[in-house]
Amino acid sequence: MCLRALSVLLVRPLSAPLYSADWSEPPPRLSEFENHDYPDWLPFAEKGLEASMELNRLGFQAYQEDRLIDAARLWNAAIRMDPENPWPHYNYASVLAVFVNGFGDFSVPEAELVEFIGEKDEFWPYRDAIFHHLKTSIILRPDRRNRAGEDSDFDSVRLLPDFINLMMGPYPDPETVMSIAPEWYSLQPGAFLPKDSLHFRPDGTVEYVWDAEGRLYAFPELFNEGDDEAFTGTWRLVGEAVEITTEDGVRYFCEFAHRTDEHGFIGQRVLIFDGVRFGDYEAHYWEGQDG
Repeated sequence: MCLRALSVLLVRPLSAPLYSADWSEPPPRLSEFENHDYPDWLPFAEKGLEASMELNRLGFQAYQEDRLIDAARLWNAAIRMDPENPWPHYNYASVLAVFVNGFGDFSVPEAELVEFIGEKDEFWPYRDAIFHHLKTSIILRPDRRNRAGEDSDFDSVRLLPDFINLMMGPYPDPETVMSIAPEWYSLQPGAFLPKDSLHFRPDGTVEYVWDAEGRLYAFPELFNEGDDEAFTGTWRLVGEAVEITTEDGVRYFCEFAHRTDEHGFIGQRVLIFDGVRFGDYEAHYWEGQDG
């Protein structure tokens, strides 16, 4: 018996309307996917890998037919059938990332992306779910990291630090970190404080941008209009550090101080430059720092 005929025996008709993967509607609540258990599709199955793989296959079939809500339900059920199966974790993360397109225009500049989505409270449960399941799939099946890097379904979240950190892989070396994360921003003990930035170029040049406007706003008694410590120079990797040499010959050695999880994935990127911590744009302060 062919798989398609077998699936007719095991699954009820899926009657949800067809959707395009170019999702433009407000995304459903996550509970819409989580409240449909595996007996809806495999009423006689026992929990395990075989049943999970069948649910994963049915989810892929629904996805190909643009029945994305059904696909999400099936993949969520497949995860609950066997949490150690990497395929539905990856597929569920990817379809949630497609739904994210319904939150709005993600073509905004990278520096504005976090502020843009931060205004949409309903995005954050999606974000947590996407990166939890994507990370789980990569831990269980490391080749999913390269697949995610090429998968257009993740375009809606590709600029977020969570995605960038996952693409570095576990325990990334300095060369990997610098090739994937060339832009760094000063971490402050609170929001709305100056944000200096370091921009490392592939040609070996570096630019330090001084946030004069932010300093005047936050500390008017300490800074004057026209104060500027910006510079350009060159950079190179020296062991586990980044060496910066300014155009005036001043040399700095920057050390990494990342926060990582138990699997070695970076949770927060940190580069210490001249005693100041720099990290991803999203963070207002170094985790654990008062403020």
